[in-house]
Amino acid sequence: MAYSDILNATQLYGTLLNNKYANTANNINQSKLEYTPVNPYSSSAFATQSSRALYPGTGRGLLTGMQLQEENQLEGMDKTLTKVGQGLQFANFGNKVTPFLNQALGGLGVSGNVGSLGPAAALFGATRDNNPYDYSQTEALGTLGSSVLAARSFSNVLNPILGKVMPLAGAAAIPAGIAAPSLAAGVAGPLAAPAAVGVKTIFGMHPLLLIGSLLLGGLFNKKKRKDARKEVEKEIKRVAGEQTKISQDRAEAVEEQREEMLARQAADMYEDTQAMYTNQYGGNYRGGYNMEKGGKMDVVAEFTGNELIVNDQDQLESDIARGDNKSAANRIRKAMKGGKITPGKETHKGNPIPVASDGTMYTKGGPMNFKVKKGAGVYDHATDQFKMDMDDDSIVSVVKKNMAKWRKNNMA
Repeated sequence: MAYSDILNATQLYGTLLNNKYANTANNINQSKLEYTPVNPYSSSAFATQSSRALYPGTGRGLLTGMQLQEENQLEGMDKTLTKVGQGLQFANFGNKVTPFLNQALGGLGVSGNVGSLGPAAALFGATRDNNPYDYSQTEALGTLGSSVLAARSFSNVLNPILGKVMPLAGAAAIPAGIAAPSLAAGVAGPLAAPAAVGVKTIFGMHPLLLIGSLLLGGLFNKKKRKDARKEVEKEIKRVAGEQTKISQDRAEAVEEQREEMLARQAADMYEDTQAMYTNQYGGNYRGGYNMEKGGKMDVVAEFTGNELIVNDQDQLESDIARGDNKSAANRIRKAMKGGKITPGKETHKGNPIPVASDGTMYTKGGPMNFKVKKGAGVYDHATDQFKMDMDDDSIVSVVKKNMAKWRKNNMA
């Protein structure tokens, strides 16, 4: 087959592939059929939609904050220029703050002026990654360095104060009581000569000031690392919650489709059974409904096994509307304890329970000992949905789900 044959074929049948290609032949492997055959033994045969329709992309693109940060991370010259810009912004702020800080210290009677905080702020700003989920080594070193530079700016103010605790190196004073004029020539000079006492400054800072700035920077780093870990844990919990919600939504979608399908099947079966029972006299009804003495059965509905009949459904819904969950739940419990559950298997085909217009329900053994009233709530799979040890709120939650299902299927 020639290349032209492939090109002509894909152009001719391209609409069947549901794709519009700029270069059709080279992209033929990318085509995907929208619909595929259904295995009759798979779950797809029992759902009204395909699994792909159930999952319309919700949650597929769910990314964590850490992944988004990694994807949006700048590189190369862009990263360098951004950091330089941050440094300049912080430096400008530091320079503006310094005069106000000196004015405030002067008002408090503190001697000495604070040097510009611009260099410290610039280093701090230039080393920020703006990633709340990670605290990098660059940020840690930048914090330590900016702490030292900030301490250096305060050295004129803090050096004298710390010198009282640990004196700095300076001139030795002449002992008290020795007057310089009374000393012989050549004696006063040696006594007044400077002598090295105390500690020396490091980069113009008192050693205690330098040590303190390093310790303070270390504390800042420790706190930032802890904050980053908390943000990661918080994000993991958020994503886990989103994934759980998506899973629940998908499960509800599957359940709704199943209920919709069963409702349609029940409607179809009702139409079939309606013709079998209405206006029939005497004889043996399907499933063993014996009317040996004749009679007329006007079938208006068909139940099956394990369905809970709640005849006071209207009052139950009123309880829920008032927020009285306890009363609403007790109505469910009362119906269950009272045996208001249809017997037999949960299958219309093998266990049909026709309902006459007067509310009488007929099983294979004859009419049941209670009737279903107009407006009653009929809860299928009763023993699966309700348990006697469930609390009030849990029971009401199940009731609300059933009511929502009824409204959706126009059965409310």
